[in-house]
Amino acid sequence: MVLGLLWWAGIVGASDVSSKRPSDLERGETLYRRHCTSCHGSQARGDGPATAALVHPVPDLSHTVKADNARIDVVMFGAGAMPGFEASFDRNDARRVLKYMMVAHEQGDPQAAPPEREEPPEGEPVEDLGDGQQIEPEG
Repeated sequence: MVLGLLWWAGIVGASDVSSKRPSDLERGETLYRRHCTSCHGSQARGDGPATAALVHPVPDLSHTVKADNARIDVVMFGAGAMPGFEASFDRNDARRVLKYMMVAHEQGDPQAAPPEREEPPEGEPVEDLGDGQQIEPEG
């Protein structure tokens, strides 16, 4: 019986860990790796594996990324040869991707895990993106 309780407690504890909501930067990193690295590369230098098949060069964004509304629009709706990602994620996620790119470059190692941040109380907006804009909670 004791073993059964320990086994059950282990499952409950494991489910608590796996249900933790990722931070904004973790979500940004996940989306960047899923949707952006094929063209922009792991360091946003425009050297991803898909660039060999592209007609237009992909710009090096490693030093110029900002999470402002103009760049969010580019991510959402595209610009030039870059497609938009409005069908893949919302404006908050676009901001998370851009913020991840900024932080990854500042750290000097885009493979490094983004810093942990304190989670806001459930249901409250987050305002930590550096430009006064808020990310509304998903729900």
